[in-house]
Formats: sequence, structure tokens, C-alpha cells
Amino acid sequence: MTPEETGTDLERRQAELRSSTLQQFRRAGSDPVTQALLRAVLEYRLEEAGSSGTKAGTLVSATAPGPSSSEESGNGASDASLAALTLQSVLADMGQLPALPEVVIDLIAYLERPDVEANQVAHKMARDPALCAKILRIANSSYYGLQGQVETIRDAFAVLGLRAVRTLVAGAAVANHLQALAGRQQRAFWVHSAGTALCSRALARQVGANPEVAFTAGLLHDLGRLILVARFANEYHGVVAYRIAHDGYMIDAERRVLGFDHAQVGAALAQIWKFSAETVAAITGHHAPEGQPAQALAGLIHVADVMAHALGFNGNEEDLMPRLSSFAWNRLNLGWDDFRRLLAEVDAQRNDAEWVLN
Repeated sequence: MTPEETGTDLERRQAELRSSTLQQFRRAGSDPVTQALLRAVLEYRLEEAGSSGTKAGTLVSATAPGPSSSEESGNGASDASLAALTLQSVLADMGQLPALPEVVIDLIAYLERPDVEANQVAHKMARDPALCAKILRIANSSYYGLQGQVETIRDAFAVLGLRAVRTLVAGAAVANHLQALAGRQQRAFWVHSAGTALCSRALARQVGANPEVAFTAGLLHDLGRLILVARFANEYHGVVAYRIAHDGYMIDAERRVLGFDHAQVGAALAQIWKFSAETVAAITGHHAPEGQPAQALAGLIHVADVMAHALGFNGNEEDLMPRLSSFAWNRLNLGWDDFRRLLAEVDAQRNDAEWVLN
């Protein structure tokens, strides 16, 4: 390939990246935090494409495209009539969901005791080989960077610690349970959930939060959406149609068509399944972190959700980049250079997501 051809290919690739990134940001607004996010994401994508010598500032227009007037004008005032579904009926249906397996309930209850023994945990987990396999895959993931192989649950205890094992057991068990409930065909959902879990863990370690609690909250943050799709497919079709017609966000379409959103549904189910109050609040507030108290996990999960989209953990190239809350971003006290470094860190762990997908 000639130098001229190389330059032409590079320019073409840069133009494609600029176009696709701006397209993802077309509804994100033009506030300073969004602009900084746009530049950080594009700089990272350019660097990954082998064109690190070019700064995003030379390729990005002054502002990201803001929301169009169609959604903001309130067109479709009758859209709420598309679905007769109510939050109360969804919550009532949760009583019909299969309960968590007895082995999982027993295990989580045991892990709450002050006198936990690794041998007993290993014995209880042996009743669920799939769960054992997932926990061992997490312990052996690149995130922990171990020299040797973790081969037993006792070894996992030594590597991860009691609280981490308890948290990851709960998250992995629910993932298994939901895949059985909703079917594994929901690959896009699990791609995004796994990516958000990885991003949550990386952010938590950076800012001094508990990485495993953040990992599980990230894994389950869209739990309610999966329930709505699996249990109320016909009604949710109206939500999808509204989103497409208005070129908007799914969260806005849910609120417009249903009158409630997946965060409310997911938080209710997490509470029924006895997840911690911290995890329930994170699921509740990951689209509205401004309403959460200081040090709440919701803001971190909100930023992790955005990170996952930036890294392509969305299963759908048409997905919009979520609006980044300046409130959540500022509360993390994270610099943009750190953000780009964390993008690269999580990207390198991409294969670790396979424990969820397989």
C-alpha cells in the first residue's frame, strides 16, 4: 500500500468514526459535560483505530447535535393509550415469577452469617455446578491478574474475600435464573449488562467504592427491562415503536407510553429477591442519579452505563449514547484522562464478559 493510499484510508476511517460517533450523540445535548464526553469517546476510538496523532478537537464540530423538537414538543399525546399496562399490574405479576432456586436462597442466607466457612460454601455451591463455574471464571478473569489458576471455591474465597464472593454469587445466580426465564436470545441485553458490570467495577476501583458490589449492580441495572420484554412483550412493542418513531431514548419512551420505567420494575424485583438496599437504590436511580444521596452507587452505575455504550457494549449500533448527568460525573471527581484510561482498561477485559453470555 502506498503512503498516499494509507493517508486516504486513514482520512476515510477518521471521517467514518466522526460520523458514527456524532450519530450516537445526536440526542445527547450540547452541555459542556456532554461535549467533553464526545471528545473523550472520539479520541479513544481514533486511538484504537491507529490514528492517535489526530486530536478529536480537529474532527468534532463545536457541539453535539441536540434533541430534535419532535419528542420535546409532546407529539403523540395519546401514546399512553397504546398500553393498558400499569406498574401495579407488573408488580402483581412478579408473584408469578419463578422463585430463585432454593440452593441460591440457602447460599445467600448462609453467606450473611458471621461464622461462614469456605468448606461449607463449597459444599453448598456444589449443588449448582453452573454457578460454581461462573464464580471460578470471574476469579480467573484478567481483572484480578493472578499468576496461578483458581480451581476451587476455597481458592476463590482466598482471592476475592467473603463479601466479594457473596455479592458475585448473588449476581451470577440471578443472571442464570433470568436467562432461564427470558431465554438466551436476549443477547443484546446481556452484552450491555456484562459491559456495564465491567465498567462499574473499573470505576469503583478508581474512586474507592466496593468493586464487587458495583459489578453486581451494573450487571442487574436493567433487570426491569428484561422482565418487561419477557413478560409483557405485546405491551412493550408499543414502547419500541414509540422510540423508533421519535428517534429517542427507550427510558423516555417507557415513561411516555407506559407511565413508568424499567428502573422502577427492576428495583422492585431486586427488593423481592433481597438484594441490598444499596443495590436496589442503584437500580432505581441509574437514570436519575440527581435524586440519590451523596456517595450513592446510582451515579457510578449511571456513568458506567454511558461507558458501556462508548465501548460498544450495547448489542445494537443504532443505540443512542445515553445523556451523561453532569451531577453524577462531577460527584465521581474523575478526570477525562482517567476516563479514557478506564475505557482502555475495560476494553482489554472484554473477554471477561463471556461468563455472562455463555
